[in-house]
Amino acid sequence: MDSAEHGVIYFSLGSVVKSSKMPQETVSLLLSELAKLNQTVLWKWEDDQLPNLPKNVKVKKWFPQNDILGMYAKCKYFKTKL
Repeated sequence: MDSAEHGVIYFSLGSVVKSSKMPQETVSLLLSELAKLNQTVLWKWEDDQLPNLPKNVKVKKWFPQNDILGMYAKCKYFKTKL
């Protein structure tokens, strides 16, 4: 997060809804829009891979949510549900 010049956006659909189970069309649309942002996007993604990942989007199966939110100067937006 320290290297995120324009801050960070944390995106997770919570523990019940799995991002990796969304239709590919929805995932492609989200990635297309996220690529336009200046911020680094941290996306909780439950699968091993996410093809066509923009440079500003980082995916992991788990992120330390409390730590991310604790860095309020860098965390510009926090979204956990649609």
